[in-house]
Parts: sequence; C-alpha cells; structure tokens
Amino acid sequence: MWAVGFAGEDVDALYINGISGDGRVTLVLGILAAVLILWRLLRRRASTWSTIVQSAAIVILVIAGLVGVFNWSELDEISGADLGVEYLRYGFQPGWGLILVTVTGFTGAASLAYQIWNDHFR
Repeated sequence: MWAVGFAGEDVDALYINGISGDGRVTLVLGILAAVLILWRLLRRRASTWSTIVQSAAIVILVIAGLVGVFNWSELDEISGADLGVEYLRYGFQPGWGLILVTVTGFTGAASLAYQIWNDHFR
C-alpha cells in the first residue's frame, strides 16, 4: 500500500510492504515447510513417517496459501495506516511476496499431494 498526503504544512508519504503483518507468519510457515520437505528429500524410501511429514508440510503450505488469499482479498483494509493525515492519493496493489506466498502455497501443497500419491497409491 502506498499513500501520499498532507498534515498541516508537511507532506507525508506512507509505504507498507515487506514482512509487516502476516509476512512474518508466512515466512515462518515457509521455513518450516522447507525443512520438512528437505527432510523428506533426504530420505531414500517412503515410509509411514515420511507420509506424515509430507502431510504436515501440505497443511502448512495450504495455511500459507490461505493467508495469502485472505490478505489479497482484504488488501485495501489491512493497511494499518492511521497517521491522522488527509490523503491526496493512495493505492493498493499486491507485492511480489504476497503473490509468491499465495501461488507457492497451493502449488507446493499440490506437488506434495502428488508425491504422496506416487509413493503409496500408484
């Protein structure tokens, strides 16, 4: 989100980006999912325990994807900006991190679900 406005005689610019808000949560979820996926990749054979680990990674990735969808749908309301200024211009557009979290959350979960199916049911 960006906004440019005035408060008295000063012109203020506001940018909200980076890992503010849910970005920290999705970063932790992504790291946790990556650790679980790497653990599974280092195992040579599929087992019940590896299926549980993959299932946990699927749940984590779906949660991250849903957080991205929620933030995307509420983009204009999650600004967190209350500077007491009268805004002249403002705009909301998703950043690359929000797009990345949403897309990779669901594609990663689908890839892991296919891997489980390929290991155990094929």
